[in-house]
Amino acid sequence: KEKEKLGRSKKKFEKKRTKKQGINTKKEKKDMHDLFTQKVKKKKKKKKKKKKKKKKPRIIFTRRRTR
Repeated sequence: KEKEKLGRSKKKFEKKRTKKQGINTKKEKKDMHDLFTQKVKKKKKKKKKKKKKKKKPRIIFTRRRTR
């Protein structure tokens, strides 16, 4: 069991390493960045203005005197 676990973690580590090494040239990085920013720009939507609720007048109860 221990051997299997070790193997798995090693595979994960290898995957991570290859991912990190994938983009190494400056131009590639810039292209990726541009792509990412484009995606973000497309997603942004106009915010709807919220209607302000009218405050109801507060009813103040005064102490009623009984005689």
